[in-house]
Amino acid sequence: MDNGTYILTFDKLQSVWGQKWYESIPINITSSEIEVLFPSDGNYYCYCDKEIAKEIHPSKNADYLKQKLSSLFFNDTAREITLTKFETECGRRFNHIYRPVYLSSFRDTYNFNPLNYVPKEYYKDPPIKDLRVYNNYVRQLEIIVEELFDVFKVVEPDASNLQTHGNAIRNIIFLACTEVDALFKQILINNGLEKSNDRYKTNDYFELKKPLRIDEYSVSFSNFDTIKDFSPFQKWESPNTTQTLTWYDAYNKVKHDRINNFEFANLENAIESTLAFALLLIVSYGYHNDIWNEKIGRIIEVKKEPLWLLKDFYLPPILGSEIVYDKHPDICKK
Repeated sequence: MDNGTYILTFDKLQSVWGQKWYESIPINITSSEIEVLFPSDGNYYCYCDKEIAKEIHPSKNADYLKQKLSSLFFNDTAREITLTKFETECGRRFNHIYRPVYLSSFRDTYNFNPLNYVPKEYYKDPPIKDLRVYNNYVRQLEIIVEELFDVFKVVEPDASNLQTHGNAIRNIIFLACTEVDALFKQILINNGLEKSNDRYKTNDYFELKKPLRIDEYSVSFSNFDTIKDFSPFQKWESPNTTQTLTWYDAYNKVKHDRINNFEFANLENAIESTLAFALLLIVSYGYHNDIWNEKIGRIIEVKKEPLWLLKDFYLPPILGSEIVYDKHPDICKK
């Protein structure tokens, strides 16, 4: 077996209510030992028990490990067992790339098969590494939303008004897209894609589409049901990485030729660029934290998001260890 962190899943017997009952156990495998992990819900760490699997030699193959671990935990090798490798090792995170955190409540559940997608009511965000930076971004989003809502006092956010354009609307697009540029750049630098000339383009940003899974989200303003849900990155494609972000393309057109392209400074592009900035914060930090709930959560609603498997989740560090932040391999190798 390769070294790494794995999720050991047991298909257990039916409960007294007739529902399937599953159990999943995270384990660390190294060349010399197996560590059984017990994540804590209330705190961001794992208890580690090295003794419980001491008799099992980690150099064996997967079938051997599954049989031995099943026998160790349940004295039963008849149940269906799977061994799946986590995307990241215990206690490690990708820089500015959101994944939910594995909870101890996943170990025993009647509600979902751990091999399938995890319901979003089970999601818990990892701790925020840079609270000062995050607070600054959230405050900038608050300011942009406030300016957009001032426009809504004059122009109703209705489908029939989305092409209304003007100077105040243009300014909102400029503010939002400037923040999008800044956050995209920060994520790229922190994941090892740094340019010597400090000039980043949308084809550089596009390297983040797959790791962030940003095209799988849709968002909307909670109190305005007369306009559609927005998926600002859903149609983002290469090689036309600017043109397929219509709101960002509009920003460029108005910035470089306001006289001939002023019609692109419209309400639809202002809404979409604002929600694009909000979405970029979500895919970097999550949206189940107190700061987001207090400042933004009552205004912006997530309507659709990726379906996460347990193997995608982050596992907390072992008690006494620090979180390690890694560069995402699909970004830093570029």
